Amino acid sequence: MDASLSGGGGGLGKAFTVSDADVADPSLIKQKQLAAEREFLSAESERNVISREGSLLLEDDIQFNVAPPAASIDGTTTSKSSSWSLDAASSESLQGITFEGHDLADLLAELEDDAPPAHAAAESAESAAVIMDDTLPRFDDDDAASDIPSSAGMGNVDDDAEEEAAAEAEAAKQARLLRAQLLRLRDAMFRDDPHFTKRSLSQLNTEAVQYQKAGDDLAAICSYAKLFHKAKAGNLTHPELHVTHYNRAGCYLSLGLYEEALFDAQRCATLAETRMRTNPMGAAAIWIKSFARKGYALNGLKRYREANIAFSEGLKADPFNDEMKRGLEESSRGVLRDLLRGRGLEMRALPSTESFNTSERITYHGYATPLHKIRHDDMLPAQLLTPFQADNDHHIKDTYNYLTVQTDIRMPRRYFSYLQDEYRQRRVCEAIQMAVRYQEEELDRDARVLNVAAGPGLHAMAALDAGARHVTCVERWLYLAMSCKEVLLTNGYTDDQVKVVYKRPTDIALLRDVPVYTNVIVAVDLLDEGLLTSGLLPAVTHALDNLAIQDPVVIPSSVTVFAQAVQIKTPECCGFDVSAVDRHRWHPSYACGVPLNTDYIVPLSEPIEAWNFDLLTPPRESERKTVDIPFTRPGVWNAVLFWYDLNLFQDKVRLSSGLVDGREVSPTLRPAVQYLAGEIRVTADRGYEADGSGRAITTMPLLCTHNTVRMRFDVERAEYMHLNRADASFPNYHFHALADTRRNEAYYRAIERAVARRKAMKPTPETSGFSPLTSGEESEVHVLDAGCGTGLLGMMAARCGADSVVGIELHESLAAVARRNVAANGLGDKVSICVRDLALAERGKEVRRRGANLVVMDFFDATLIGHQALYMVETMQRNVVQPDATYVPMAATMYVMGIEAVTDRINGKQFASFNKYRWDRDAEAVYLKDVPHRKLTKPKKVFEFFFDRRGSMRGGSMREAVLKLEVIRSGYMNGIVFWFDLHLDEESSLTTAPPGIGVGGVVFRADAGGAADKDAPMTAPAAPRDEDGVAVDEGRFLASCDARTRRRIAEAAVVSTSGDDGANHGFVPALAFGGAREGLVFRLGGYGLGYYTDVPWSVRAEARSKLIHEALGVAASKRGDDKPAADSTTSAAPPQPTAPLSAEVADVDEEHYYGQALQYLERAASVTAGKKITVLARRENNKVRFSLKEGVGTWVGKSPWRIEWGGGASIESPHYQRVHYCELLVRDFLMRLRCKRFPPIEKDMKMMLAHAGSLFLDPAVLAEVYHEFVCLELVHGTPEFSPGASLEAMTRSCLMYC
Repeated sequence: MDASLSGGGGGLGKAFTVSDADVADPSLIKQKQLAAEREFLSAESERNVISREGSLLLEDDIQFNVAPPAASIDGTTTSKSSSWSLDAASSESLQGITFEGHDLADLLAELEDDAPPAHAAAESAESAAVIMDDTLPRFDDDDAASDIPSSAGMGNVDDDAEEEAAAEAEAAKQARLLRAQLLRLRDAMFRDDPHFTKRSLSQLNTEAVQYQKAGDDLAAICSYAKLFHKAKAGNLTHPELHVTHYNRAGCYLSLGLYEEALFDAQRCATLAETRMRTNPMGAAAIWIKSFARKGYALNGLKRYREANIAFSEGLKADPFNDEMKRGLEESSRGVLRDLLRGRGLEMRALPSTESFNTSERITYHGYATPLHKIRHDDMLPAQLLTPFQADNDHHIKDTYNYLTVQTDIRMPRRYFSYLQDEYRQRRVCEAIQMAVRYQEEELDRDARVLNVAAGPGLHAMAALDAGARHVTCVERWLYLAMSCKEVLLTNGYTDDQVKVVYKRPTDIALLRDVPVYTNVIVAVDLLDEGLLTSGLLPAVTHALDNLAIQDPVVIPSSVTVFAQAVQIKTPECCGFDVSAVDRHRWHPSYACGVPLNTDYIVPLSEPIEAWNFDLLTPPRESERKTVDIPFTRPGVWNAVLFWYDLNLFQDKVRLSSGLVDGREVSPTLRPAVQYLAGEIRVTADRGYEADGSGRAITTMPLLCTHNTVRMRFDVERAEYMHLNRADASFPNYHFHALADTRRNEAYYRAIERAVARRKAMKPTPETSGFSPLTSGEESEVHVLDAGCGTGLLGMMAARCGADSVVGIELHESLAAVARRNVAANGLGDKVSICVRDLALAERGKEVRRRGANLVVMDFFDATLIGHQALYMVETMQRNVVQPDATYVPMAATMYVMGIEAVTDRINGKQFASFNKYRWDRDAEAVYLKDVPHRKLTKPKKVFEFFFDRRGSMRGGSMREAVLKLEVIRSGYMNGIVFWFDLHLDEESSLTTAPPGIGVGGVVFRADAGGAADKDAPMTAPAAPRDEDGVAVDEGRFLASCDARTRRRIAEAAVVSTSGDDGANHGFVPALAFGGAREGLVFRLGGYGLGYYTDVPWSVRAEARSKLIHEALGVAASKRGDDKPAADSTTSAAPPQPTAPLSAEVADVDEEHYYGQALQYLERAASVTAGKKITVLARRENNKVRFSLKEGVGTWVGKSPWRIEWGGGASIESPHYQRVHYCELLVRDFLMRLRCKRFPPIEKDMKMMLAHAGSLFLDPAVLAEVYHEFVCLELVHGTPEFSPGASLEAMTRSCLMYC
């Protein structure tokens, strides 16, 4: 007996024959195997399928497993016969047999006239395959036509759509004819070979494979039918039957029979997955390839979304599979085509409303309710949790206690911004004073105030100063209550005047906590972006029912909620489509805690009133209603922007969280954004009608619901372009990074230059440098996108001409976004995305064996190295990067500046004791312009980091530095702000410096930390004025100019430093700062990075002002003297983002998404202008810390939980123990995570989020902790990860919500 075998290692093999004599001598088998391998290597075969006795495998999935010669794989000997005969219907004439409702004889006659011959099958199906069972599925005419999209509801169908519909109808007709031909051929083959059941499964497979190799897909399918018929009739199986399904799938795809191909692909995946339990190495390859078969079958059926998912799943397992990358691009294009024609939209059903009527009274769960069985999919429960239940139920008490402690220690820092919010505090204090006077003067009674969420006590002191008899301060958070008591005592208020109670607002009792009924209730600080999610209504309701007289004054007295349909999308970035990231626009809480970038919010409708709450009679029931959204412009509706207007007191004092002229007015009261379930396209073919003004108008119903502790907005029965993915682990700072246009453009230019240099240079074996290529030659460029994120930098490299790009990303959702972005831009042939810890990447797996020769990376935070950047670079150099590789960026320089950041007096009250909550051992990312401060010293360089191996030998490993900072202002230096310059290459750098400071620490403005010249005055020159003599704000004027005018003004300083004629006078190019040079200043100017003539700042400012005057004259002439200026009160659309200034020469205030790092000193000191102060800088692993010289300065106050010992020399502080308890809870959580027997933490977090208002949790802190824990689950759920996969890197704070 002969058996068909194949040879080869990990690649394609060559079939050869093994006789019975060979089986007895294994050495002969080995010789034939080697000979077959040599023969195959010299051949060019693209589509080979093989068979052998004992195994059914593809040629590129070889395993040597020779079956005994005496028996076949089904357990029967080859000499043993088995009876089998055709069915009666198979042997009879075809007359009278119907197929899909048609007479088979008529179909065959039509086939002979129209259909191509059997051997003229479609082109090779190398990229897809599926198999079917013995009995072919039946398809009715209606089913066959159901895949053709209907033109109904699409408006006017263009010619392309009509041609496509006609082609699909023709394809459906040909598919019916092919199925009929398959039936006829199958019956003929069964009739010609009536004893085929006597052969083994391997022999039948060999016959089918031979037909398939010959390109006869029809005969191959019929031969596979013999195999499956024998297996079914004899109840036989085979461990590698999935391979036969995979092979037959290719035949179906070649013939265009996509329904059968899809069936076989799914069957192949199921069998292969089962097989992997016993033989993971052998079946894994086929299981991965089955996704390609499934994807191409779905593409053929025009089910592009499902195909996209199939290819994405396959690329997770094999990111380098070109076949699936091509399929992903094809399916992505198909989705876009469908969306453009109004097809392929997705539907999402809302949660059941049976238990949520139009109005339902809110109740609380019973004490014995099993909380682990409660589900909150709709996030608007009608039964709420009580704090007692959360404290005592063993399923959630650890989560609740952790959230409580974390909010305790995070809230004080947030109140620094509350205290500095003059817009908010001025109006609230005014309303309190008016309410107190109203009680005393008009009602003739003492004002007794209940201040709910008192914070540090500012509002309580305002009430006492206005004449209140007594104030009860209720604070839910421990350290805010402690600071409130301390601040009140510091400012001279006694216990007879004020009482501070540390309790939840609903736990307050009369007499025990509140000495007498109150007549003024202040609850302004219970407000957040979502209005209700901090517990405003439960707190006010409890106070009105139990603690107040009849008809008290409530501040605020009423609230009106407005909603507006908006579009928030990520635009094209440097010409790349990165819209795949928009499918992850979701946030668990309305309170994101950071400002909104309103430049990316496009209003699609006028605001409408959603709710109005009278807090004298707060709602006690859930409510739902539908309002019509009137659209005023087309776009993609994916979010609802809502805000509220507060009537603080009798319509005399109002406060709003909305936008004024498209910008936020209060830094602590912001509008909230709720993303819809997906994206809804609002276009002209969706029912627009023109009104009298010529605007396009349409309306859609918006469902508004609330349950007294949370609001929500939904669209019922909507068709979505894409459904969003609610992934709490997704790092939202990537939206801000994509919006950082200047950073992206600088990277793009640097990558383009780096690729061009690598193409023109090649390494030589004698040196580590490069030598030019000869004319016509071009070196290969293989790029590693380290920590690729959304894949932007890798796509830049591919478009610039790189031969291959590998992006490595640990976060699975980010990697999926990167793959979709790559497919959308048609770069799948060059770019591959791997889900892997970058530090564990290996050559030959994630990166080619020779390693990458160009590295692009951006895993830097505000501190530059806080995300293990140096560790990652060193690990890459050891594992996957060539020694002479090019890096973008190639180096970085860190700068520091001393500042004073203290809160002294607010509204004339002393708050110095509150400053102890500022200090932290680690630096925080901030925008310095948002932190009230005074700059005290000039910038100073600290460290230089060189990322290439050659540069790292020039001081990049320095760990300590002693700095002499030159003091320019006298003050109290308690903080160090530091930033960095990223040197992308020799020609370009970008800086994260605060506004007014450029590359190299050069000061452009006097208020940015000293003058550029020691003789320059610290005051700015007179501001330019317009033709009417009115002073012009330079920053606002530049923002209103076009890009060309702004660039001319920005280049004024460069011209001044280059000589009168603008020639290259006094310029010395330099890659890095090499020390001070007399008369020169190191900066990035018009000629690149280097030393320029140090012209006094006043001269540059004068040239800048001159050009602004000229630009003002041009603007006036264009406007015309007789044309009145636009009315500033007229409503207009939000301003669009203006073009950035030239990165090389601009003195701009636009900042990068990194922000600056601010570290508060452990010892602070008073400094005097004109002197110097010594600062010590130390790099500890991935942290940079600063301190004053030993013995200088005084110790600053610290938060209670930062003090380890207290109450005696040997007694640990209870505040420290509370925080340490949180660390123990995290360790316990990680231990439970490894055993995989507990539900994910997301279940508990969703419960906390749904009941945040009734539990009085802070939604912003809850969202932060939620994100941190799901990221912990993600990292620790991976099979292996390195120290570089830190929680800080994945939970990086976002400084602006874009």
